[in-house]
Order: sequence, then C-alpha cells, then structure tokens
Amino acid sequence: MFQPEQNQEIDDLVSSQYHGAVKVQLVRATYSAGIAALLVCIFATYMKVQGCDIVPALALGTMADALFLGTMGMLASSLTGNTVIGYMPPLLYYALNIGMGPKLGCFYLFSMAAGSYTPKLWLAGMGLAMMASALFYQWFRRRMA
Repeated sequence: MFQPEQNQEIDDLVSSQYHGAVKVQLVRATYSAGIAALLVCIFATYMKVQGCDIVPALALGTMADALFLGTMGMLASSLTGNTVIGYMPPLLYYALNIGMGPKLGCFYLFSMAAGSYTPKLWLAGMGLAMMASALFYQWFRRRMA
C-alpha cells in the first residue's frame, strides 16, 4: 500500500495533489480488499461447481482471514516505512497459528476447522481496525513532517 510513496519523487507528486496521499492509499486498500474477496468468491464458486461441500460462511471466513493477515502487513509496513518488513508479521502469525492452535482464542485462523465461526468476526474487526490505524498513522506522519 505504501511502497510507491517510499520513492521521494512519487511521494512529492502524490502529496502535491488536491486529494492527498492518504486518500490514494485508502483507495488502494479498498480495491485490494475487494480483489481479494473477488478471488475468494471465484475460487469458492469453482470448488462448488466441482462438487465440493462449501457454504458461503466458509468463503466469508476466508475473506476475514485474508483481511486480517493483509492489514497486519499493511500496519507493519506503515509503522516501519519498509515494504519488506510488512511481509514478516503475517508470516510469523501464520506459523504461530500452526504451532499454538486454538490457544489463540478469538484470533485463531483455523477456527472454522473446529466448527467455530465467531472468531472470524473478531478477525474481520481487527483487520478493519489495523487498516484504519495504518492509514491514520500515515496521515499523522505526513502532518508532523
């Protein structure tokens, strides 16, 4: 989300626009989440056509996981100003889920395998909160610069 603005020339160009860089980043985040949701829906539809027993709740839970992990990376990238570091926390959190399992409670990524769908609401909510935090931090950092 924030990689183009790491180049000083692009940052100057985007910052000089009337709408500002944070609005551009909000648009990027929105269409990225939308494309991820679309891909999940396409894959779920393909699985259903091929005879898999898949219900819409599974697709929605997968979207919540994608939003949570994606915005975790977005927040890390925002805080550090480095795109590569943004990839590390979601990867580590995924590995933590494999190792610790249900001990993570509401933040267990694989809760649907145990038949529990409620944690997906927590993951989706935290995903939206992390997205808002990352965009707020970018706005705040620009105001203080």
